[in-house]
Amino acid sequence: MDFNVWYSQFIETGSIKPLHFGMSRRELEEILGPPDDKGGTSRKHRTPSIYKYRDLEFFFEHWQQGGLRALYREDSTGHCDLHICQDDRQDKLM
Repeated sequence: MDFNVWYSQFIETGSIKPLHFGMSRRELEEILGPPDDKGGTSRKHRTPSIYKYRDLEFFFEHWQQGGLRALYREDSTGHCDLHICQDDRQDKLM
């Protein structure tokens, strides 16, 4: 499955499946392919903690083996229009 197929299903259903919180960066890439961009690095945390596919950002814990923590998207004005985190329902957009 590539990102466009997954994203269409996500928009239609609100479900992030087959993605899940806690999954690794490698698992995300196996499902969606390589990200368009990576970021969130620093001198202390050299492993990217943000993977970006089109306008959707996937946030991971900073350490190298850290799992998926949140999904985030901004609208054209820079305001958050989507934020799903591990503390929300695990597989459904509210």
